[in-house]
Amino acid sequence: MRFGGLVKRVYLFHSKRINEKLKEYDLTMSQLDVLIHVSIANEHGKLIKQRDIEKKLNLTNPTVTGIIHRLELKGLIEKQENSEDKRIKYLFVTQKAKTINDEVKNMFEQCDAIALSDFQEEEKKELEQYLLRIIENLKKGE
Repeated sequence: MRFGGLVKRVYLFHSKRINEKLKEYDLTMSQLDVLIHVSIANEHGKLIKQRDIEKKLNLTNPTVTGIIHRLELKGLIEKQENSEDKRIKYLFVTQKAKTINDEVKNMFEQCDAIALSDFQEEEKKELEQYLLRIIENLKKGE
């Protein structure tokens, strides 16, 4: 099997396991991706707009609009208008989302622990370095 096929299989198995657990929170992986990016920006004191999410996750405007709308309905995201330009709306996670984020982080850690359960610490570090190198190599081709 080719490298890309193996990476895809890892992604699919990992996503399946995570999506099963996300059902408990009535969340999808796409919604979680948006929550994570908004949460990270908030934690670092950075203002984040919908357009930033579109670029970061390489998603279309309608897709991100729908995801954000559903997250708002679930009480996980709030929008705040820019006082100088009402067209600009910044995204913030709610306290409810912060609680879920902590639980989801644990869920990812458990999934990663299962995936790497028979790896030695040195092997885990090497794998991470290899994956980061692959990402950088692929970025160069853009």
